[in-house]
Amino acid sequence: MDDKDGFEYAFGVCRKELIIFGMWPKPNDTMDHKVFAIFRLVLCIALNFIFINLVQTIQLFIMWGDLFAMTDIISKASLPIGLVLFKTLVFIYYREALLPLLAYASSDWKKPKSSLEAANMWSNARTARQLSITCLFIGLSAVNYHMAVRICQELRIIPGKTKVERELYFNAYFPYNYTESPAYELTFAMQYFATVLATFSYSGLYGLFVGLMLHLCGQFANLRVKMDKVAKQADSAKFRQNLTAIIIRHQFLFRFSQIIEKIFNVIFLGEILGCTIQFCLQGFFLCTLSTEDVGLLVMYIFFMVFFIGHIGSHLFICCYVSERLQDESVSIANAAYKCQWYHLPAKDVMLLVMVINRAKDPIQITAGKFCVFSLSLLAQIFKTSGGYLSMLLAVRDKIT
Repeated sequence: MDDKDGFEYAFGVCRKELIIFGMWPKPNDTMDHKVFAIFRLVLCIALNFIFINLVQTIQLFIMWGDLFAMTDIISKASLPIGLVLFKTLVFIYYREALLPLLAYASSDWKKPKSSLEAANMWSNARTARQLSITCLFIGLSAVNYHMAVRICQELRIIPGKTKVERELYFNAYFPYNYTESPAYELTFAMQYFATVLATFSYSGLYGLFVGLMLHLCGQFANLRVKMDKVAKQADSAKFRQNLTAIIIRHQFLFRFSQIIEKIFNVIFLGEILGCTIQFCLQGFFLCTLSTEDVGLLVMYIFFMVFFIGHIGSHLFICCYVSERLQDESVSIANAAYKCQWYHLPAKDVMLLVMVINRAKDPIQITAGKFCVFSLSLLAQIFKTSGGYLSMLLAVRDKIT
């Protein structure tokens, strides 16, 4: 595959997902395309808000006091879809800032490069594409598995959770009789398609983040290769010229990362808060399921595996690529330290010391400027969720 196709290979999956939702930033787009994209965006947001968030919030107040029903409503759709809409609005607000980042990433693929530099970029592009496909697959698996459970309940293959004859895709309140055809089928389909669209938005956002982060990691890896070679220049003037180019490129990559941080730090703040609550509520829901019907219990356990896997995989991937960026950014200082500086004049060595001092601090992606995204943060989220789960179980035991 040609290097010029690398950008599409890395970002193709998330681009298609975000185009469906009307969120993909396009420079120099025609007015007709812009209007159509806005129409898709408004339609997708309206479907999710009206057929899931609004009606589930009303149902939540109706079921107030029933801890089991409230947990089911909040954890399965109301909170996750609400977070998707929040992230979508934040992303739309900062969408124009993504245009230069995507343009820079595309131009990096078109520039001439050595075989080693191309290999670094392709390795990260393959990883980005695989992670995007994996996240989308897990998300759609959770959505379709839940639909299969609902269809089985409708066909009376397995019992339902409530005494309602015809259950919707998500338990919700509608101001009309949805149990009769074709209102039931249309309402069910609207909830299902709204959830699929939300999955595209959710996975597309994180696929874009992963693609940008891994592209940045590849550029730091290529910069490290150049740093390894810079001290081998016998000519002092040539050394300074090459080192100047490296410093300018390092500053550019640092600004690149700061734009990513600016766009996604608010999104990630909502993500860690939402994931903490969802992991807790899903665990509580599992602990409170009745064991009278083993078949229903097993099906819901499988659904929770898909659902928690969908949420957890996105969180894990973001923590992983953020920690990887920290390592790659610090590697520039390590490369400057390990290069053959002892062959250089003292004045040139002092320049390397300045580079080491500038690059020794890792580039960090934060959640709302409060905490740094890393694998240790992921462990802390699970630990906090477990603490909240213990509290909920204690409250349940006290009530009963």
